[in-house]
Amino acid sequence: MGVLKVLTAVIAVLPKLLQAVAFVVAVVEVASEVDGAKGAEKKAKAIALLKELFPPALLPDFLAERYDAVAGLLIDAVVALFNRLGFFQKSGQAS
Repeated sequence: MGVLKVLTAVIAVLPKLLQAVAFVVAVVEVASEVDGAKGAEKKAKAIALLKELFPPALLPDFLAERYDAVAGLLIDAVVALFNRLGFFQKSGQAS
């Protein structure tokens, strides 16, 4: 697969994948307030839920083969952004 085709495939899928990641991160964060999940456990739950909502088959092959790693990087990036924006309330903080 040529570089242009690879880039075109990534650009085509990236907006939908990022939307799914942001949604999953928010859902897992809210759920963690009930189940007490932390860090790596939340990330594992997010990846599992993302696989249901956005299966690896929807990605270009070279990304699908590395689904967990790609999902993990995107989840980390979205969590960092949400934290920076103050989207998540840290436990013990009043609303």
